[in-house]
Amino acid sequence: MRINIKLTVLLVASVAWYEATAQSIAPQVLSNCGASAADANYRMDWTLGEFAIATIGNGEHRFTQGFHQPYAGTVGIEDIQRTEGNSWIWPNPAGNELNIGFATPLRPGTMVRVLSMEGKILLTNLLSPGATTAVVPVAALAAGGYLLTLDNTDGATQVHRFVKTP
Repeated sequence: MRINIKLTVLLVASVAWYEATAQSIAPQVLSNCGASAADANYRMDWTLGEFAIATIGNGEHRFTQGFHQPYAGTVGIEDIQRTEGNSWIWPNPAGNELNIGFATPLRPGTMVRVLSMEGKILLTNLLSPGATTAVVPVAALAAGGYLLTLDNTDGATQVHRFVKTP
C-alpha cells in the first residue's frame, strides 16, 4: 500500500515537473564560445559563430547554427471594410497624380492636404462638393513618403500614407 502511495506521489510530482518545464519557450544557443553580461540598464549576449549559418526546422522546432537568432514571425491584420465616409487612394506609389475615391459624395468644405512626414503642409486644395473622386497633382513633390489628410467641416479627418516616385 505504501509503495502505491509513493509511486502515485512520484508520478504526480514528475508530471508536474514535466508540465512546468515543458512550457518554457526561451531560445537556447548551442555554440563553441559565448558569454552573457548585464548591468542595471543593459544586457548583452554573444556567441562566436560561423561565417555561414544554416537554419533547419520542421515548423515546431528550429535549429540554427552559430549566432543568436531571435524569433521571427509575421503578424496579419484584418482588412478594414469601407463604410460611409471612407476614402481610398491609388496608385500608391504615385507618379504625377494621386487619385482619391470616396464611398459617398463629398460634403461642401472638404479639404485635402499633403503633408511631409514631419507634418509640414506642402499642398492644400478645397474639393468639389458632391464628387466621388478627386485628383491631387503630386508631380512637384520630391520622391519619398507623404501623408494625405481629408478634413470635412464636421471635424472628421481621414489620413492616408503614400509614396511619391521620381
